Amino acid sequence: RIRSINADVVGVQEALNDQQDDLESRLADVYDFYRFGVDNSDPILVKKGLFTLIKSGEVATTVDCGSTRYLNYVILELVQSEHWLAFYNQHFCATVGGSNIEENQQQAIELINLVADNLLLYPASNIVVGDFNAAVSSYTVQFIIEAQSLPNGAINPLYLDDSWQTALNGSADKPVPIDWIFHTPYNVIVNAADVFENELTDAASDHLPLTAMVQLSYTYVVANADENVEEGVEEGEEDTNTSENVSDSSEGSSGGSFSFLVLFL
Repeated sequence: RIRSINADVVGVQEALNDQQDDLESRLADVYDFYRFGVDNSDPILVKKGLFTLIKSGEVATTVDCGSTRYLNYVILELVQSEHWLAFYNQHFCATVGGSNIEENQQQAIELINLVADNLLLYPASNIVVGDFNAAVSSYTVQFIIEAQSLPNGAINPLYLDDSWQTALNGSADKPVPIDWIFHTPYNVIVNAADVFENELTDAASDHLPLTAMVQLSYTYVVANADENVEEGVEEGEEDTNTSENVSDSSEGSSGGSFSFLVLFL
């Protein structure tokens, strides 16, 4: 199914080590595999020839919900345009029956902090995917996409949007309510979003593959030390911006069209 979808970057969820071995053996001709620790089940697949790896990493979250949860990422440079793409893949604590809600929210805090820290070093277009075990009405998702503060007072200094909402503008409900592809709105233009369902996907997982087709722009912003957000400039340009407001428009040269997939095993 990964071959038929033909995504450029894939965030795989809940893949055991033998499943990761199997995927890598079957897809090694198409994708570079970025696997993390032995107890880390969320690898990232990157199509060969499109990107140069700048950095990869896994960050163990501080929460305890039965197993260690990681924030996995790759920082990539487009071969043709030298534009940066940051791709994050993670699996948040389940909140069934009202359990682990604070842990789930803490993971969101640590994710946003990681994205903000990397933005200071790599002013990239950002794609953030995974099973967040949180619906749109949850504090976790509202914290991520609306910069709404959490019950503990934590504030999100970044601007992230939901690719499904961006692509469809509320015209259809997302069939996978706890799985998400978020993006920075000022340098990612979402052209389409979709969920794939057939006999194979139904048999493979209790989740469905979620995809987004996007264009990358050269406009970017970075989070500064006092947790505000300010607009960035290209290297060699003078920063004349004095406003703390950031436009939602994605202006600047296009970095090309790319497809992203969240796959669950």
